[in-house]
Amino acid sequence: MHTRNYTYIKASPVWYNGCYFHSKQELKFALSIEETYHYIREPIYIPFDPHTKLLPESHWSYVHFYVPDFLIRHKQANKAFLVEIKPDDFADHKSLALRKKLVQQFICRKEFDWQYKLVNENEIQLTENQFLKYLKICNITNESSVYIRSYYTIVPTNHQTGLTNRDYVSFLMNGFPPV
Repeated sequence: MHTRNYTYIKASPVWYNGCYFHSKQELKFALSIEETYHYIREPIYIPFDPHTKLLPESHWSYVHFYVPDFLIRHKQANKAFLVEIKPDDFADHKSLALRKKLVQQFICRKEFDWQYKLVNENEIQLTENQFLKYLKICNITNESSVYIRSYYTIVPTNHQTGLTNRDYVSFLMNGFPPV
């Protein structure tokens, strides 16, 4: 598939911390933020009408879905971001404007305190320790292990919050721990 200057290359999936990452870029992002942010993978499906390119007003008779890569929430400041990770060559692709518009409509409609953030691969910076961890994860991950684990795991196994997985997701979605 060719899009402007971007040629799609199938990514190598990786498992880390109980989560499935579609690409090593997503893994790098998770490693770069895990000390300062809580996160969940592919947290929501945002429906949109393929003809109008808008959120549907009523029953979803025929819709497409956009699924952002991460929902992250800062551990101290409590600011939340819906994050999409993209290769540098994809940075000016026309679909990104649609995604941003859909996310902003969705956030407004649901009254979430989130912001949308596009992160290009060149923006992901790892410390030396994070990079060594990344190399170790990539070397021990083999393709056969991908089929053993559940594809639908979105919550990291070591979120260390003392919350159940359901409460952890609720906290990330709403910004406050459940009562």
